[in-house]
Amino acid sequence: MEAKRLCSRILLIVFFMVSGVASHRAMTQVTDDAAVRAVAQQFFAAYAGRDLDGFMKLWSAQSPEIESRRKTMQERFAATDKIDLVSLAISDLTIDGDKGRVRVAVEMTALDAKTSKPAAGFGKMNRSLRLVKESNGWKVWSESSYEEELASVLVDEKTDEARRARLAADSQLMTPDLRKALIAKADSLIEHGDFSRAMVAARIAYDVAQQIDDKAGIAAAMDETADVYIYQSNYEMALEYYQKCLPLYQSLGDRDKAINALSGIAMAHILQHNFDLAQEN
Repeated sequence: MEAKRLCSRILLIVFFMVSGVASHRAMTQVTDDAAVRAVAQQFFAAYAGRDLDGFMKLWSAQSPEIESRRKTMQERFAATDKIDLVSLAISDLTIDGDKGRVRVAVEMTALDAKTSKPAAGFGKMNRSLRLVKESNGWKVWSESSYEEELASVLVDEKTDEARRARLAADSQLMTPDLRKALIAKADSLIEHGDFSRAMVAARIAYDVAQQIDDKAGIAAAMDETADVYIYQSNYEMALEYYQKCLPLYQSLGDRDKAINALSGIAMAHILQHNFDLAQEN
C-alpha cells in the first residue's frame, strides 16, 4: 500500500512538473507574440511620427541594415512634411526561439516637403519585419517588402507545382508589385552570375503579369527574359524576346522602353554577326 501511495505521489509530481513546463512555454509564447506585435506597431508609429530616435531604438544594434536604414529615414523625414498612418494590420506572426517574423499590411500617406503634394513611396504596402530577441527585448533585424520576400521564396521552390501552390496561398499579393519584385530579384541574380535562377524569376514574373492582365508587366518580364538569354549567350532567343516586347511597349506608349528594346534587338543581331540587320534597328 505504501509503495502504491509513493508511486502515485511520484506520478503526480511528474505530472505537475510537465504541466508547469508546458504552461510556462505557452505563457512565454503568448508574451513573445504580444511583444513582437508591440514592436511592429511602435515601428510604424515612430515612422508616421517622423521620430528618428524612437524608430532606430527599435532596431538591433547588430543588424546589418542599421546604418543604411538610419540614412534612408533621415532623408525620408527631411523630404516629407507630414506622414499619416491610415491603417495597420498584423498577420503571419511566427516565433522560432529567439527569432521572429511578422507581416504587416499598412497604409500610409505623406506630403512632399517642397511641393505639399502627395509624396511618392507611400500608400498601401505589405511589409515583412524580422526580429531577434535580445537581453532588452525584441528588436528589428530587417525590414523588406513582403513581395520581395515572396519573390525569393518562389524562386527557391523546386517545382512549378510548389510555386503555384504558394501563389494560391498568397493570391492577394498577385499584383504589379509582386511582378516588380520578381524582376528585381532576376536583376540581382544576374549581377551575381546566377543566370538559371534569374530565368526562373523572369518566367514567374511573366506568369504573374499574365494572370493579372498586367500588360506593362508582360512586356517587362519578356524584356528581362531577353536580358538573361544575352548573359547565357543564347542570342537567337534573346532577339526573339526583344522583338516580342517591343510592340507591347509601343502600344503602351512607353517610348523609353521601346528604345531600349530596339537597342536590345540591335545588340542581339551584332552578337550574331548580323551587322546589316543591326543597322536596320
